Amino acid sequence: MKKVLLLLFFTAGQLLSQTNSSNQEKISKALSDYFQLDRENIFLHLNKQTYLSDEKIWFKAYVTEKKTNTPFPSTTNVFVSLTDASGNVLQTKLYYAESSLLTGTMSLPEKLPTGKYNLRVFTNFMNNFAEDESSNYAIYIIDPAQKNTINSAKVDYNTAHLELLPEGGIFLDGVSNTFAVRLTDCNGTGIPITDGQIKDASGNVAATFITNPKGYGRFDLIASKSTGYTAHCTLNGKLVQLALPSSQIKGVTFSVNSYTFADKVVVTAKTNPSTLAEIGKDAYTIVAGQEQDVAFAEFSFNDKSEVSVAIPSENFKPGVNSIYLIDKNQKIVVQRVIFKPGVALKKADITVAQKRGDSIIIKGISPLALGSMSVSVLPINNDDDRNSIVSSLLIDNFSELRLQDPAYYLDGFSRKKHYELDCFLMAQTPKYAFSGFTKMPEKKFEFDRGLTIKGTINTVIPDRKNAKVKMNSIAQGLDETTTIDEKNEFVFTNVIALDSTSIYFSVIDAKGKTIPAKIHSQLLNNNRRLIKNIQQTDCSSNLIESAPEELPTVANSVVLDAVTVAAQKKNKEEELNPQNNMRFGNSMAKGHKITDDVAQTYRFLTDFIQANGYHVVNTGATVSISRTYSTSILGSNSVVMYIDDTPIPDMSILIGYTMDMVDEVYFNRRGYGQGSNAGGGVIRIYTRRTTRGGFKSPNSTWQELKIQNAYQRLSEFKTPNYANVQDAGFKKYGTIAWLPNVNTDEKGEFKFAFPNLQQQKVKLVIEGIDGNGQLYSETRLLDL
Repeated sequence: MKKVLLLLFFTAGQLLSQTNSSNQEKISKALSDYFQLDRENIFLHLNKQTYLSDEKIWFKAYVTEKKTNTPFPSTTNVFVSLTDASGNVLQTKLYYAESSLLTGTMSLPEKLPTGKYNLRVFTNFMNNFAEDESSNYAIYIIDPAQKNTINSAKVDYNTAHLELLPEGGIFLDGVSNTFAVRLTDCNGTGIPITDGQIKDASGNVAATFITNPKGYGRFDLIASKSTGYTAHCTLNGKLVQLALPSSQIKGVTFSVNSYTFADKVVVTAKTNPSTLAEIGKDAYTIVAGQEQDVAFAEFSFNDKSEVSVAIPSENFKPGVNSIYLIDKNQKIVVQRVIFKPGVALKKADITVAQKRGDSIIIKGISPLALGSMSVSVLPINNDDDRNSIVSSLLIDNFSELRLQDPAYYLDGFSRKKHYELDCFLMAQTPKYAFSGFTKMPEKKFEFDRGLTIKGTINTVIPDRKNAKVKMNSIAQGLDETTTIDEKNEFVFTNVIALDSTSIYFSVIDAKGKTIPAKIHSQLLNNNRRLIKNIQQTDCSSNLIESAPEELPTVANSVVLDAVTVAAQKKNKEEELNPQNNMRFGNSMAKGHKITDDVAQTYRFLTDFIQANGYHVVNTGATVSISRTYSTSILGSNSVVMYIDDTPIPDMSILIGYTMDMVDEVYFNRRGYGQGSNAGGGVIRIYTRRTTRGGFKSPNSTWQELKIQNAYQRLSEFKTPNYANVQDAGFKKYGTIAWLPNVNTDEKGEFKFAFPNLQQQKVKLVIEGIDGNGQLYSETRLLDL
């Protein structure tokens, strides 16, 4: 249980009553129990927000834990769903997070029409909570064939909705009440008000109000039960009127000031004379803080209709915090959320270190020491409403609604911006309602770490207790064994398996010899879904504009004759991948493309290696590969092996591995570039994404499991070969570079490069985090 702080700070000469430690302990335990389970908090940094239908989405995810606001390395399985504007899931992909970070890409389904879509990020463990702990990010897709575009900033006045929301949810007669004002359309786009008035039944102006450009504001009103009130304002040249709710005759409310003082938050509890006579000596408790890290203050109104409590700012954590007013029966009276800014970080010092003909090298010093950052390099006319790691992890994921245009509020944060952000928060329904804390989350959904493979052996195994199942995948570095239970079943847990690959299984006896067996296996926990209802009101069609707009085009995009394409495929079947051919000394090696004919000729990879001049010893339990001579005076004749450029220290992983998984093999017989450790040469093997449909042995002792819907492969971003990088289409919708892994050293220094597209200026969108959970977010225009 977290330490509970007792507040001893009052204003206006009020004194605390004796604190009720029993009530505090009950509340503290309820909060501690409710937030006991770890809640993952995920931010997705997208390379941009608007995509053409044939583009890929590139992103980096940062995972933290809500109680600590620090990186959460326990998370491995992260799902990203693409949904339409109504919340219907179009596709879901699984990604592997390591050390609280992941990088990924998503291809768009074919024939997606122009419109608004969403990326929803979640884990299976999030299903344990009543609240929606997933993260949701709007994106926009344009189908060039439809000859239309989408204007995400467009205001739909026909769906504009004015709301007047009393602070804490109570409008009390005879006291000064604060109301939040919100005017937005059905897409959540804010609409400013400049002439708002509150009039009583006689037409007298009781209060006036305005909003910020995002449609949020506030006003104070002393209610009189003898009259009703109506709001008046002008919207797109038309008068809009809205009746306020009726005020309560009795009750308690409060007002909260979190933006005037840097060192404290002032909570003013209020009641009226008709209520005071009944509750004057009753004890009330203010609970303030974030999740289970809270502070308490108790008070009684006595003969005062207002009591103000000053809560020192150190009792709040950076981000969204909750303030609850609880009565003597531990019932919630009013509640609302506030924002505490984090430590203001110095902006990164970024300079152009070198400008080459084909690239631009950037150096910088960040306030994050040993941090991880991602950088999107865009044309300066790109005006996407970017998502900020600060707003996402500290505001959006603690609120019911996403903060629109977070840069407006958070860039150059000031007392005025704090006031405007407080207007936004006052208009929100609290995500963590105090009334719900009595129902503890049940741990019904697993915290996935890796994937699980479960299988059944449909053969009688002699000496089953000493036999084992062997799992092998040379492409993925898998070589493990597990026991067989009394039901002839086996389980492998925490498996890291890539999508569209194969894993092989066999049964071995106590001596390591293979036993012929029929094995059925399946991959589990790879198709999770978020059980929350994410259906949304779809009015995004209002954003689509039929007026043609210039879009970026990629050079050499031509439609080839089908016969010509077929002929090229046949000729290219034996051509080596140019990327592999130029890697790690492969240009000095003999490369082999493994065609269907080669795969039929050599059953196992070890057979192919031996046929190319290497000495292979396969005992059934171990494999060794060597040359008959060494190419180094000081070195041995042992061979160094790599699978997909990953070193393989134990070659027993090759046991039973068939050629249908191999794409290319490079024999570097002289060990070029590897030194004396590669006296026997270097073998580099590159695997296929999918197995061939050809050779299969009916007598094979290895059973194949084709992996589908597993972890997505990592891809390297390549800047599209735009036909014109000076036209309006590129400047608004193009992308220059995506750099998901920009790391800082202990001094905060970093370096990266991007293509030189002859731009005079670029936009850098930088997001990052360090090991202590310190967040960094910046958008900068950089002169080149």
